[in-house]
Amino acid sequence: MKDVYDFILDIYFDEINTRERIVSRIQVNLAIFASVLAILSYMARRLDYSSGYPLVILFWIGEFSSLVLIGVSIFLTYHAFTGFEYKFFPKAKDVIAYKRDIARYIDRGENIHGSIEEFMIDSVCECVDNNYALNEFRRKKISFSLVFLVMSGIPIFFTCFLFVVFDMDASSPRKDMLIVDRSVVAQLKELTSLTKSNYMNNQLKEGVQMSDERNQSGQGGQGDQNRQGDQGTNQGSQTSKVPPLPPLIPPKIQISTENFKGDKGKETLNE
Repeated sequence: MKDVYDFILDIYFDEINTRERIVSRIQVNLAIFASVLAILSYMARRLDYSSGYPLVILFWIGEFSSLVLIGVSIFLTYHAFTGFEYKFFPKAKDVIAYKRDIARYIDRGENIHGSIEEFMIDSVCECVDNNYALNEFRRKKISFSLVFLVMSGIPIFFTCFLFVVFDMDASSPRKDMLIVDRSVVAQLKELTSLTKSNYMNNQLKEGVQMSDERNQSGQGGQGDQNRQGDQGTNQGSQTSKVPPLPPLIPPKIQISTENFKGDKGKETLNE
């Protein structure tokens, strides 16, 4: 009887250890899911759509297939991780209290069906059967999730092959990458608008100055013409007011002599 109890007890503890191993195995699955989803999201964000429509379509087919298979694997892993109730041996103080109650009943002469040993064996067997069924169900779920995870490796490999071999990474150093600094663009736009407004203001000022100069030159020409006209009219009026000329008188011939005696030496030819 003791050997049977020890064997069942070993199975009991083994099922408890199996539960812990299943939790560790699920954590490995979660780490793989996080890594694969990070790779797929990176490729989707960095995809260069100028690589050609056939390559882009094939890339998204592989990406979508990978996500579907990984989604099924995540679903199975989730159901293998939560929603289970394991059974464990009763608390030690409850077992001791139950043993004392049995002893008290025996001392009073009551008929007790079974003993504390039978109770312990029955309890351990119930826990073993329940825990074994749960662990077996969870192992199947994890096995199916692993199958879908391995199947997703095919489209993932295909997608990575296209992404690497055909250089579909937009951030590749072999491609020209356009970097847009929005703050600099906004400042350039503001500077351009200010330059245009200043240029228009300068053009307007130059146009106003040129029009003013033209008006001043036109007024100056008209003033000169008016002054010239006034001078012409003044000259005309002056010429009309000139008195008549006197009669012409021929000049007299003057004679110079060598006589030093004063005015007596002057004579005219007329005389």
